[in-house]
Amino acid sequence: SAHRPLSMSIKILVVSEPPSSFYLKYLTLFVRALVKQQHTVFVLAGQPYTTSFPKGVHKVASTQFEYFSRSYDEQGFIEVFALAKKLQVRHIHFCRLGYPQRLYAALSTVPELRMKISFSVFGMTEIYTRPIFRKYLALLSRHKTIGRILMHSNEPRGTTLRLKKEKIFRMNSISCVHDPVYEDPRDYHIGPDPKICTQSLYD
Repeated sequence: SAHRPLSMSIKILVVSEPPSSFYLKYLTLFVRALVKQQHTVFVLAGQPYTTSFPKGVHKVASTQFEYFSRSYDEQGFIEVFALAKKLQVRHIHFCRLGYPQRLYAALSTVPELRMKISFSVFGMTEIYTRPIFRKYLALLSRHKTIGRILMHSNEPRGTTLRLKKEKIFRMNSISCVHDPVYEDPRDYHIGPDPKICTQSLYD
């Protein structure tokens, strides 16, 4: 796992709103990393999905969450909070949070949660092209319920420097990490000799 590991084994609810093929790959890698750290993992998705997780991972379902996810309604987050409380988890992670304003609205509506929340963001594009995204991402970075924001990019050092220059983010809550490697590198390995690659084109 590229992110900082949690200090002790706990119950974690991992949430993916739209489980497309891309999201499923990320979700699967993330869950496997948590299992290796010996956490108890529950997985919730906004739509029906098919994928395999390591033994001991608990798939949970919520028709209410699925319903609100389809319309990107903030109420979906409140349903997640309620489910997390029922499962007695101490941490919620949202995979690739696309609309930070929705999470912020939900957190502003409910009583203070007795759990921590983290989420993943990919790249800097949204920060510079979506002012609402930028504003609410900054607000979430300062929210006491948010334990960690994972900022994935091809160049984590550069991303860290750019975010610091913005001076609106609380950097203590942000970890800039590399984009995950989604595919098995062995699937793309032809051989140690570059000539083999060229010859393959003509075989």
